[in-house]
Amino acid sequence: MFTISFGDYSFPNQTFEIAEFPLENKIQENDIPRRHGSVIQAPYLGSRKIRIKGTLHSSSSTTTQTQLMAMQAALLAGEKALQYRSDRYINCRLKNLKPSYPQGLDMAVIAIDISLIAGVPFFYSAGASYSDTQTPSAGVTISFGIGNGGNVFSEPIFSICATGGTISDNIWLKNVTNSKILQFRGTVPNGATIVIDTDLLTVLNNGADGLSNFEGDFITLEAGTNTMQFVGAACRVKTEYKYRWY
Repeated sequence: MFTISFGDYSFPNQTFEIAEFPLENKIQENDIPRRHGSVIQAPYLGSRKIRIKGTLHSSSSTTTQTQLMAMQAALLAGEKALQYRSDRYINCRLKNLKPSYPQGLDMAVIAIDISLIAGVPFFYSAGASYSDTQTPSAGVTISFGIGNGGNVFSEPIFSICATGGTISDNIWLKNVTNSKILQFRGTVPNGATIVIDTDLLTVLNNGADGLSNFEGDFITLEAGTNTMQFVGAACRVKTEYKYRWY
């Protein structure tokens, strides 16, 4: 049996199990008129609500209360990775924790009902991120493939390091599969790196904010094979990403 964990905390006694893992696909009306005057119905995935149930028990109420305090401290520490199997996790935070005390057991046994909320409702691949590295030459367009083994789009981190001198020409990257394009127009010193985080929506040029020199899309990777194109300068292009699932 795989022990459920939340960050560095492992649920004790192997009595805890996932009770609910629902996924809600909500419909809201956006104020975007159609050609003939109605509005577009836009589905989106809501936060995932996770429920865990189990029992704390020991030979004395003091020990069980100590276990409860440790559990509360861990769950109240903010958003953490909930790992319910060895290869996947989901980032979530505590909504509520409800302890109850069965009669006649002198508080040495506590039934626990836990509700967690995952703002991003996707499961991520556990362990290190997947990565792809390319080394294009100046002014040469290269094409390469990146495989996303999940069943939902991934939000990668692109690191572009100047390796052949200062980059002063525009850098252009495209995911042909979903037609998303980004361009960076700033100067990058030799040996410096542009880091584009498509999850956090940040652009750093040698550690400084480079968003003003960025234009286009924060490129995502579709599920399956993605055909990428890059043109710009002599550099090293690294793509780091996680598989994600609904």
